Amino acid sequence: SDLDISKPGLQASYAVTGRAGEVRLYQLKPGEKADLQWLKIRFGTDTTQILSLEGLLKRSNYLYTFEKHLQMQLKPGRGNGTLLSGYRITTKQKLILGSEENLRVSGRVATSDGGRK
Repeated sequence: SDLDISKPGLQASYAVTGRAGEVRLYQLKPGEKADLQWLKIRFGTDTTQILSLEGLLKRSNYLYTFEKHLQMQLKPGRGNGTLLSGYRITTKQKLILGSEENLRVSGRVATSDGGRK
């Protein structure tokens, strides 16, 4: 949900800045205010199959700065379905009177039938 740019208030805030082959990059337009700075979507053979999502969120004020880099890898499932195959979340947080805190969480998702569920 952090990578959702289809919300009504955000739809005009992003520009498609790259369409190299199977990759589409949405970047926050200059002067626009939103936490999600950019979103990269990698497609399969057509735009109906998403293979990965990646994005960067930033929040800051005079008390703290916060960054969250999100990545998801997907693979085709049965029919038109899609399965999560891996993810990574990396965060940085810096409070004005504290040291920077970093966190990284990653995982791989496997199914017992080789991803056919």
